[in-house]
Amino acid sequence: MAGAGWWVGGVAAGCVSWALVRGRVTAIVVDRRTDRTAPRWLDTTGWVSAAAAMGLALGRTERPGELAGLSGFTLAMVVLAVIDAATMTLPRQLVWGATAWVVVALGAVAAADGDGSRVGRAAAASAIAVGAVWAMRAATRGGIGFGDVRLAAPLGWAAGWVSWGTLGRAGFLAVTVNAAVSLLAIALGNAGRRTKIPLGPSLVLGTLLALYVFRQST
Repeated sequence: MAGAGWWVGGVAAGCVSWALVRGRVTAIVVDRRTDRTAPRWLDTTGWVSAAAAMGLALGRTERPGELAGLSGFTLAMVVLAVIDAATMTLPRQLVWGATAWVVVALGAVAAADGDGSRVGRAAAASAIAVGAVWAMRAATRGGIGFGDVRLAAPLGWAAGWVSWGTLGRAGFLAVTVNAAVSLLAIALGNAGRRTKIPLGPSLVLGTLLALYVFRQST
């Protein structure tokens, strides 16, 4: 959407949204961590991520009809990325809920436009994304979890909804971000070569960058 007001509104929406979900996110994180505590960075990361992501979603979404679908999807992806970063797990109920949301919300836009081809492309892109992450799981002999495979479904759907090029950029950026994070963690002494680093945040960040920063509709 054009205009600084949309960006400001998106940042505000992100802050309000995180304020509403932060308690639930913290409870999920505490329940899934062995030490039963929330990491110190959790809340700050949530505020910043939600504000930035929602600002991009409202500021860069080109069509008003897509706004509800993509903004809800974006918030859900931020929540899942934060939980994965803190626990190395992705709650399947949240993943399936996010998938249902983006499919139904964007499907309604396609129905209103009479453009079923976008749904077909989004569905195919979702299947390709799931297949790609599944192949990565097989190649790493289980180093990537089923949660990441499930997460690829809504990410691929949203990227494919925009364009095939967006799907390709999302995949490239996700792999690049994950490699950069892994190398940085090793360089800082926070991880070794066999240390598992959650893939979900990289998948989410790569897709959101492709959707809102490097987005092309064709």
